[in-house]
Amino acid sequence: MFLYRLGRLLQVVGLLLVPLALAGNLAELAGGPVWLDLKQMLLLAGLGIAVFYLGHAIQLRAGGGS
Repeated sequence: MFLYRLGRLLQVVGLLLVPLALAGNLAELAGGPVWLDLKQMLLLAGLGIAVFYLGHAIQLRAGGGS
């Protein structure tokens, strides 16, 4: 049960990282301070995808269905 919940938590974190990366990069277009440049945004979005995939793999390993 612990691994299932850990997997779900990692999936949520992964899902939150991608829009955060996009918002950090788009703030520059709105005239705000530069939070993330393009390289940093892509790295953070890739990290979000990797964290989501890791959570998905853990959830499946723990018996969380398909």
